[in-house]
Amino acid sequence: MSECAFPNTQKPWRVDNTCKAILDDVAQRLQQDPESTLVVVGNSAPTDTGKDLAAKRAVNVKTYLTGGEAKQGIDPSRIKTYTGNGGSKTVDFWILPASANFSEKNTKPVDEHTVKAIPDRPSHR
Repeated sequence: MSECAFPNTQKPWRVDNTCKAILDDVAQRLQQDPESTLVVVGNSAPTDTGKDLAAKRAVNVKTYLTGGEAKQGIDPSRIKTYTGNGGSKTVDFWILPASANFSEKNTKPVDEHTVKAIPDRPSHR
């Protein structure tokens, strides 16, 4: 469907405003078709330094869509996260009809029990 770039060198997992605008469109499409699912594939570039950046990018995108600042409220069970080897600092999106399966080569599911979203700003309690 589309993709987001992650150009921030200080926070290479951060969903920036350009990506948020794209994700708002993705959320609208999901809301219009409540039977569809979204596949988010995080990629990393050979120049990326940091562990699991592709997975962190995918998980942060999911977090934005399910409960981020825009309060899109997409059910988390409708979003599947994967890592790929696109060789770039991006996240790709596929919206699948209810009966479709995702079978893109060179991707693997993200273990969301071990990879957690990174907040854009630390919470103040």
